[in-house]
Amino acid sequence: MKKLITILLTFGIIVVSTHAISAKLYRWKDANGDIYFSDKVPPSDAKKERATLNESGRAISIKDAQKSPQQIAQSKKIDALKKAQKVSLKKQLAEDSALLKTFQSTDDIESLTKGKLDMLDSQENIISSQSTTLKNQLINYQKNAANYERSGKKISKKTLSNITSAQNQYDKNLSEIEELKQKKTFLLKQLESDKARFQLLEKNPINEPSVYSSGTPSLALGTLICKNGACSTLWNKAKKFVETHADTKITFKSNTLVLTSSPRQNSDKTLALFAQENDKTTVITLDIRCINNIKGRDTCKSQQAHQLVEAFNNLKN
Repeated sequence: MKKLITILLTFGIIVVSTHAISAKLYRWKDANGDIYFSDKVPPSDAKKERATLNESGRAISIKDAQKSPQQIAQSKKIDALKKAQKVSLKKQLAEDSALLKTFQSTDDIESLTKGKLDMLDSQENIISSQSTTLKNQLINYQKNAANYERSGKKISKKTLSNITSAQNQYDKNLSEIEELKQKKTFLLKQLESDKARFQLLEKNPINEPSVYSSGTPSLALGTLICKNGACSTLWNKAKKFVETHADTKITFKSNTLVLTSSPRQNSDKTLALFAQENDKTTVITLDIRCINNIKGRDTCKSQQAHQLVEAFNNLKN
């Protein structure tokens, strides 16, 4: 009998101990920032972020806090931003690959551009010559019309038609010449851009960079706005800012995107810089992501992260 009682007591202790070990333990902060550990979360804190801990006290999962409508909107904005960054990266990598396959040196780039410029120059010369002829014809037609008026005669329909036709063709030629000049300006800018990109790729071969979209995002976004075509100075400031403040190394740079590698430590903040053109303005955005654990989340929600975004937003001042 005593033996049976001993066995039952031992079994009961094992069951209780096993239940105590297997019971979930949660870690959370209250509204004052005080940290709590318990197997039960009070209703007042049920909507706050909490971590589920294992027997060793390590977080095995983290439940997000209930987001406000503004936070939900910001999260959607960040998700859309990451998708746009991936599209931009894919496009730039394809252009980089084509640039390296097409040219062996910057001299090759210059040679091809010179050929295109010569062709445009030839077209412009032809149209300019035609414009000179049209201008002289137009002057003659106008002189004839003036002579008719001085002699008291009515200007003929044919003369009026010739004046209108010559004027329209002359205006069209001037428009075509302006368009050719714009194409030449674009080619020269593209030449400098391609040469700079080629030289950069020669020093830093393509290494299949990626947009870091895992981890946990900071809901604080840095935003700078400038007019299209007048953003180079501000973009250079923004790039320098990332180079100075990034906790991880820069893995990719282009005229619209700068990426840093994924975080390795809880205190690391991965930065991404992205420029998007709208109708008349360009929006330059800085976003931050951290490791998705308790300390990493605290890093992305820290005062330091908010101060970093604030300093970025002041770059335009």
